[in-house]
Amino acid sequence: MCSSDLFSEDQPCNTIFAHFGGKYDFQFMMKEFYEQRKVYYMDGMIPRGSGLLCMSVSTMEIVDIKPKEDQFIRQLKDGRYLKKKRTIVFKDSSAMLPFSLGMLTKNFGVEHKKKDFDFTTMVKVTPDLKEYLVYDLKGLYEVIEKYYEWPMIREAGYASTIASQSIKVFQTYLKKNIASLTDEIDEFVRKSYFGGRTEIFKPCFLQTKDNEILRTFDVNSLYPAVMRMCEFPGSVKTRTKTLNLDAIAFYDVDVEVPDMYVPPLGMVHGEFERLIFPTGQFRGTFSTAELKYAVSLGVKILKVHEGIVFRSQGFIFKDFINDIYDKRKKSGKESVDNVLCKLIMNSTYGRFALRRDREKLIIDDGRVGVRHFSDHETMNGDHFRLMSEPS
Repeated sequence: MCSSDLFSEDQPCNTIFAHFGGKYDFQFMMKEFYEQRKVYYMDGMIPRGSGLLCMSVSTMEIVDIKPKEDQFIRQLKDGRYLKKKRTIVFKDSSAMLPFSLGMLTKNFGVEHKKKDFDFTTMVKVTPDLKEYLVYDLKGLYEVIEKYYEWPMIREAGYASTIASQSIKVFQTYLKKNIASLTDEIDEFVRKSYFGGRTEIFKPCFLQTKDNEILRTFDVNSLYPAVMRMCEFPGSVKTRTKTLNLDAIAFYDVDVEVPDMYVPPLGMVHGEFERLIFPTGQFRGTFSTAELKYAVSLGVKILKVHEGIVFRSQGFIFKDFINDIYDKRKKSGKESVDNVLCKLIMNSTYGRFALRRDREKLIIDDGRVGVRHFSDHETMNGDHFRLMSEPS
């Protein structure tokens, strides 16, 4: 990559997408921009897992008058100011479409479908390699174009991730505002929020004369099914130490789980905050839906430390899921509608548990209150590290 080409007049775009760029392309580009840090200024780096969701790179100029906040970089020793001149935002398109580029170009039916190329035999740049890269670039462009032209997304407005995009689509269905939580209530409820179980359980089927058939089942669109069929909590009704398993509530309780193959209640344990599902006596915070199911399996609730009961917000997702699921059923298996309907339905739910505190990345300049994120070495041997700080 030649950084000067990106900022030339021949390249007028100020947003550049790279598929899984946060894991690969952006890492190399960041090193090159760091080597030329007297010319380019990097900021707006937002982490996504071990990579980047996006980053901004700006050319700079010195001015006498203090620039607006979004253009200001720093004041110089001579009293003048360093200002952003032109900014290009680099975004990872896999945050919007978390599938391989090959699958996307096929399902979206674009003109430039991803080609195959055997990199193990590559010794130099060939016309075939150039064509492979051109198809990658044009194919991704055509996919993103179709993504933004999809009617539900066009109506809702655009976002940089599929989770935030799904919320925008959902908001077009909202008939009334959803109640917000205070920081204190959010902290209490969040203790009950875990991911699903992902262990692999060894299946065991004992063949006898009376059970010659083994039946297995799968829930079609499990998250959307829960969203469609369940009432969800709204505003806080009361705080209590009285257990009511029929309420929409969360309880901090001591429980006793008998020995069983698949214990139902999880807890975060240890220095590395592992999610485990123990037996025996322990304390945790759970929803009434979890506790009611656990009790049906023989779990005993020994003590209620505190509970927060909510008023029902109703079936807030029902119309949203009904419409999109119906649209998906009518779509072809390999189609834009099928891919985006599935993504929108599955991505909405977790967005409601988004943490209030966000992170941004900075180049380590020795400031306090930040934590290490990653180390990098440039082509000329420079070392620099990225640090994470609250946004």
